[in-house]
Amino acid sequence: MKDGSPEEIYKSLKRKIHEEAYEALGEKSHSNAKTHNPPWWTEHLEEQMQKKKIAYHRWLSTKTQEDRKNYQKERRDTADAIKRLQNKYLNKTCE
Repeated sequence: MKDGSPEEIYKSLKRKIHEEAYEALGEKSHSNAKTHNPPWWTEHLEEQMQKKKIAYHRWLSTKTQEDRKNYQKERRDTADAIKRLQNKYLNKTCE
């Protein structure tokens, strides 16, 4: 390493660490997460999300107990489907 001030040594060391990290790990793409679904996302889950959204808007417009219960059911079903798909994906990935 070159002799120099502590700032120069730090900058040189930092640059070397970044270069080696990029070489070993590659560069992460900075894509918008909302436009790219995770690998476990399915068409069925997309439909479930739409059902939940419709139930939510229906409940917002009517404010009835029946629509609230329907929305809560859709929300639970959606959360369960997401957890199930995530676990299935992780189990397959970790095998």
